Amino acid sequence: MNPIKTRQRDEKKMKDFTNNTIFTGRFINDADSVLEVKVVKVSAKTVTFVHPHTADVTRAKIMRDDEGVAFFFPLGRYSMAPVVRANRPAV
Repeated sequence: MNPIKTRQRDEKKMKDFTNNTIFTGRFINDADSVLEVKVVKVSAKTVTFVHPHTADVTRAKIMRDDEGVAFFFPLGRYSMAPVVRANRPAV
């Protein structure tokens, strides 16, 4: 079985964050720049995670895209902010 196709299928299935899972985020201006964020706790509207730079536990609002996939901005919301999506768990 092709591992790339298997991962693409798994990414389409996952639409919500899960506790104690590491997810990857990418910057819009540099796709090679990847950060990993550990999600500690998930509620209906917020996600609690370990900040990738300071290692502090922080909260952020969960938003949804057009396909219903959850995402959040771990470093704050600005024009080139990285986005962490629920369908991108760390491999």
